[in-house]
Amino acid sequence: MPYEDRFSLPLTKDNYQHMLRFIKETGFDGFEPTFHPEGLPSPTSFQKDSEILKKEADKLGLTIPSMHGGPLFWLFFGSKIKEERKKAVRLASQGLEALKIMGGDTLLVAPGRWYAGKSYLNLYENCLSTAKEIAEVAERYDLTVGLENVENKFLLSPREWYQFIEEIGNSHLRIYFDVGNVLREGIGEPADWIMDLKKRICRVHLKDYLIQERKIVPLSKGDVNWPSVVQALKKISYDNWLSAELPFPENSQQEFFYETCRAIKKIWFGNEN
Repeated sequence: MPYEDRFSLPLTKDNYQHMLRFIKETGFDGFEPTFHPEGLPSPTSFQKDSEILKKEADKLGLTIPSMHGGPLFWLFFGSKIKEERKKAVRLASQGLEALKIMGGDTLLVAPGRWYAGKSYLNLYENCLSTAKEIAEVAERYDLTVGLENVENKFLLSPREWYQFIEEIGNSHLRIYFDVGNVLREGIGEPADWIMDLKKRICRVHLKDYLIQERKIVPLSKGDVNWPSVVQALKKISYDNWLSAELPFPENSQQEFFYETCRAIKKIWFGNEN
């Protein structure tokens, strides 16, 4: 069973050392950095940045199993302009190289975005083309790319995701499933998605959401039916990392880490832990 916890957050050269100490001290086993122009690692210095993070993580006994692609892919992944789609592939290649340096195995990528006035069918074909190329790059690195279900108004049901992944036809590209985003977008129940997608899920983001207030909230403070989510994950024999992806507070940061780690363990283990 997935007993290891991880926190997803943006790191910078100014904050990474004390942030990683917080992560270690509050009970997490690892962390998921964000690939971002102003973060650590950054696309402009990803090799050096990745070595810095790996060294610090090793010193603290933390694992870096995955990396968040950040906002870099939103505009380029499904663009009608071929060169922009190629940019998404290049960014993915850089991210995968950075991940390899850090010892991880899964890169999270947002698979395009639909907006009014844009052909959904054309977007689908453009995203499929980009995804196939990125999957080939991931295969060369022997790593996995996890496409996340995000607030992009694209791939809005398990059926669409199933078809999309099957058309790619490469096990190095799967789904990075965000539990809370299903409620956030009003497209069903997370447990039902899990049961439909099964082994196409490579990783899981934990996020809670209050439907009436339309607000992301701390874990177990929202409307996610966590017992049904855990039951579904166990039914599909999910045996990998669990990552919290939540808004980061300006104050009481260490307390936030503690409470989030406790919530993850309670969600998964219940009264066992």
